[in-house]
Amino acid sequence: MHDRAVALTGETAPERVAALNNLAGGLRLLAELAQDRAALRRAVTIYEEVLALVRPDTPRGRAVLANLGIGMLDQATTSGDSAELDRAIEVLGRAVTDTEPDSPELAGRLCNLAHGLRARHDRKGMAEDLTAAIAAYRRSCVLAEPGAQEVRMAAARAWGMWACARAQHVEAVEAFGHAAEAMERLVRTQSTRAFVEIWLSALAEIPANAAHEQAAVGDVHGAVLSLEQGRARTASSALERDRADRSALEAARPDLAARFRRAAHLVSSHESAEFTFGPPDPIQARHRFRDPSDASLVSREQPRQ
Repeated sequence: MHDRAVALTGETAPERVAALNNLAGGLRLLAELAQDRAALRRAVTIYEEVLALVRPDTPRGRAVLANLGIGMLDQATTSGDSAELDRAIEVLGRAVTDTEPDSPELAGRLCNLAHGLRARHDRKGMAEDLTAAIAAYRRSCVLAEPGAQEVRMAAARAWGMWACARAQHVEAVEAFGHAAEAMERLVRTQSTRAFVEIWLSALAEIPANAAHEQAAVGDVHGAVLSLEQGRARTASSALERDRADRSALEAARPDLAARFRRAAHLVSSHESAEFTFGPPDPIQARHRFRDPSDASLVSREQPRQ
């Protein structure tokens, strides 16, 4: 559909930038889901084409530059090509440098730059990349704190897992502290219980990881508090599930109501029995924070979700 939109848009039409940007975004997603390297290469080529159509010193130009950097980083991560990784970091660095200090997009762009610097440090072991990546993750967490908790979570989670892999426990405590705060705010601000359940499931490892790192630096009190806060949040969600109003279901389908009671009891018993505590998984997150400025490029007729 995005290919057709581009084909139907004139070469000089003002909508062409949005159409091409959306096509590149779709190709990036296809590459991620289907491991389609050709789609990723095409996405990067299209972002380069879009960049030539916009002024680089505008919000739209900076957004395209940021998206190009993310695509190049994905490509370098997939190919293992060090030269491609260097080019991706250069573009991601330009996107950060060109962004105004008070821009709401800066935190996400810093997070993506940190991902690139971390990847290069893991390959080459350069001390300057280590220092720059930590600084970018830290600044991303701080800038995202007021109103961009999803960005803060992405940066803090990746930073924390990376610090764990390097056995830098003090650094990991700082990172997981940001992650725990972001998790709490994300969960508290969801509009429905279903959204709460989604976030709790996605971030279930954060309290245990935070506690493990706090224990490693001798903060036993903080470790216990992190564990109990995580347990309390899970228990609160379970309590809401167990207290769900089933009166209408009881009246219409008592058999289903009975099955619900048994399922709720089974889930609660597993939650109580299966809680384990151990070192965090050293696998590093590869999440790329998609630039929020994408929204400014999307046509009204076909909004990108």
